[in-house]
Amino acid sequence: MTEPALSVAVTCMSPDHARRARTLAGSLGLDCVDPGERSSADLLLMVEDGGLSVRDNRDRRTRPLRISFGENESRSKKQLLARAVGRRTRRVVDATAGWGEDARRLSAMGYSVTAIERHPVIAAMLSDAAELARRVGRVAVPDIVTGDAITFLSSRENQWDCVYLDPMFPPKRRSSTLAKRPLRLLRELVGNDPDRRQLFDAAGIAAGKRVVVKRPDHSPPLFGKPSEVVKGRLVCYDVYLKA
Repeated sequence: MTEPALSVAVTCMSPDHARRARTLAGSLGLDCVDPGERSSADLLLMVEDGGLSVRDNRDRRTRPLRISFGENESRSKKQLLARAVGRRTRRVVDATAGWGEDARRLSAMGYSVTAIERHPVIAAMLSDAAELARRVGRVAVPDIVTGDAITFLSSRENQWDCVYLDPMFPPKRRSSTLAKRPLRLLRELVGNDPDRRQLFDAAGIAAGKRVVVKRPDHSPPLFGKPSEVVKGRLVCYDVYLKA
């Protein structure tokens, strides 16, 4: 992972959350900004009644981003993602969790999901969202692991049926195909994935049956010829079956 280019500070809107904001800032090694105080940080990690959100402090007209593990995801296993992960798969690890969209989808479809995220701010948001979901009784919630997926997977041989990877790809060059704001912000936070080959190798250790790599339709496979490809309109899922 390249060094993130954005600075982040923790804050809250209400004095009622000031103590938690200070504790969170301390655990993440970030500055804490008191309610109402101006900050020069690029992003603000907000502690609010509904959980954690991140606000782009460079453009206050944009709405904060929040992670939610709700119940409105499709449970159908006819989706392309389910076809790629496999009918007989039960346990999946999403080794590049990001904002948690795919981990949420996989959980809703009934898979037992472990989601790994190494960026501490995003991981904190994922953990907070999972905790809130469990608190209200939702069961389709992934287990969140904070840390480096390469290290985590390398010591866990055949622990999951499938390891799922969604590495960062270069954006399309045409200006008319700008990425959506959550993806742009994710890229700014975490940078590119220069160690994705090592991650793929570690995924091969941890996967009992298959490794699935998501890629945009305009990019070639990252790791040689896959065993099969599940193609959609905008994305492809390269499936690498284990012998």
